Amino acid sequence: MADLILTTEQLEDLFWKVTMLMLGFNPDEYNDPDNPPTFMPVRISWPTEGAPAWKIHEDVAFLRIDEEDDEINILRDNVLQAGDEDSANQTTGQTRVIRVHWLLYGPNSWNNASKIRRLLYDEPYREPLTANQVFLIPRVKTPQRLPELFGGRWWERADVAASFNTLVRYDSTVPYIKSAEVTIQSNPESGITNTTTVFPVVIVDKNTKTHGGV
Repeated sequence: MADLILTTEQLEDLFWKVTMLMLGFNPDEYNDPDNPPTFMPVRISWPTEGAPAWKIHEDVAFLRIDEEDDEINILRDNVLQAGDEDSANQTTGQTRVIRVHWLLYGPNSWNNASKIRRLLYDEPYREPLTANQVFLIPRVKTPQRLPELFGGRWWERADVAASFNTLVRYDSTVPYIKSAEVTIQSNPESGITNTTTVFPVVIVDKNTKTHGGV
């Protein structure tokens, strides 16, 4: 088994595609390197190469994804299963909470923010998320209208955000402790001298799984 954890780039790409679909765009038509689009309606915040500006009458959405500190992040489920003669296989699973922010500009920004909030609960748009072990926390607050003053004019803006639980799994090997040396010390007057004993350790059966969590 391999580690299961989505990188920042993978999360951004996943939510970019879902957002494009929710706003009525075909992601494939905007992701062709041989035919780049003249205008990108959904963009990732803080692009490395910058991004072209847009006009006040154009609708554009920005995605920002970060991780939230949550009590559920502390919980870990460890599973130990015998591997070979020298080590066991350990799988550690936990839940990571991410926060996705949509910053929408344009005359339809408020309507688009409301549409994203509504469609997050619809199965066609949740399916690609759940297929990647990303699950909506079903408490999404209403969008906030936040017009911005730029160039002497007010640009329409609306923000909406949602939190998601994501499954994270790490796989590793743990070497067996095959023997242990135990030294017993006592008062010489008792008649017991220092004793060193080596105890063998029983290796878990290959078909046995041991669970443990924090």
